[in-house]
Amino acid sequence: MRKILFIICLFILPAIAIAQDLKEVTGTVTSGADLEPILGATIQILNTNRASVTDLDGKFTIQAKPDDVLVVSSLGFKTVNVLVGDKNFFEVIMQEDQETLDQVIVVAYGKSSKSNLTNSVAQLKNENLDDLSYSGVADALKGKLAGVQITNTSGQVGEAPQISIRGLSSITASSSPLIVVDGFPIEDALEFINPSSIKSIEVLKDASSAALYGSRGANGVILVTTKDGDGEPSFSFKAFTGVKSVLRLPDLLNTTEFTDFTRNERQLAENANAINENRDPAVIGYSNLEIARRILAQNTSASGNGTDWLEEAKREDVTIQNYQFDVGGGSRLTKYYFSGQFVQDEGLVKDNEYRALNLQARFNTKLSDKVKLGLNFRPSYSRQRRSAQQFSDFARNYGFFAPPRHNQFSSDLTGEPVGSYAHARHFRNIDFSYIDENGDQQDFTQSSIWGN
Repeated sequence: MRKILFIICLFILPAIAIAQDLKEVTGTVTSGADLEPILGATIQILNTNRASVTDLDGKFTIQAKPDDVLVVSSLGFKTVNVLVGDKNFFEVIMQEDQETLDQVIVVAYGKSSKSNLTNSVAQLKNENLDDLSYSGVADALKGKLAGVQITNTSGQVGEAPQISIRGLSSITASSSPLIVVDGFPIEDALEFINPSSIKSIEVLKDASSAALYGSRGANGVILVTTKDGDGEPSFSFKAFTGVKSVLRLPDLLNTTEFTDFTRNERQLAENANAINENRDPAVIGYSNLEIARRILAQNTSASGNGTDWLEEAKREDVTIQNYQFDVGGGSRLTKYYFSGQFVQDEGLVKDNEYRALNLQARFNTKLSDKVKLGLNFRPSYSRQRRSAQQFSDFARNYGFFAPPRHNQFSSDLTGEPVGSYAHARHFRNIDFSYIDENGDQQDFTQSSIWGN
């Protein structure tokens, strides 16, 4: 009997000793970036199976011995090891792990690991967006986000490009995606953001974008997260400048070539009709409209072949200037960030210029565990000067074969002052006179030189 009791004591006494060493350890786990509680952080005793998980308030409870080590881990944060010792309560502050964060995607309804994400999401970190001399963020994003098409629909500087995600979704309605900056939907927001203030950009391409934004996210959502400052105070200033010029112009017919072309077109038609009718073709001469255009071209342009409207419209060696500054810093409780940008962009078309001043002030402080104060101020000012005519439309202005300004010949012809701007309406019901190939004077009245 004594032997049996001795054996039982051998098994029970160590267990009692171990139970006496265990104690209840509690604590909180918060983020070092914003001091917010971390939900779902794992607290595990090193080299054991004992573990606990933090609740909504970041609190945890676990049984541990004084010589145990608590291993605290969470997705996107660096793992923290804490020796229990004599303490019963711990405040664990976890720092973000940038390498791990690169594998985390922010979506409309929370965060997800890139390896577990099944939705269509494109992500872009701000590595060199602010190192390029663009007048807007949208232009800097071209070709950097898969499935996102950014197209300039106008040659005017300062015009917002058309953005579509995976093609056009409607023929009549807008296909522009919803742009959300720091949680706030802002129309044309990419035109009013300093590129250096952007931390990351995520693009939601599929139905997941409707999880939070509803029908507004039907065309996709572009999530822009800006910097908020952290650590020691820092200051940066960047200045960029560039020179733009036209690479090449369309090869268009001048007035002489165009009138020869239209006359030859009619001559070819006459030759074909003559063959079908078994007769000799007639010689087709210039029409009164073509003669009127040739007379104007010969007497109002230096070349005698008409005004080159593309050369008249464009400018050479125009400049673009971009200045950016950033100031940021903060501590565990207070963070601040200020940024500004000034852009001056000259267009290749005369009388086309864009100027913009974009500012941002962001301030966050934690007054207590339950009170936080935040300010996100983003004023913007822009001024655009545009020409009355699109650059692409000047190619069609060869139908208007008049000079930019009236010279003495066109002034005598129309009655308009010398040096004044020439308009199509000035050349209506104009009397023309010329000597034909037989030496005879021909007079006619042309209702308009516009059209065919």
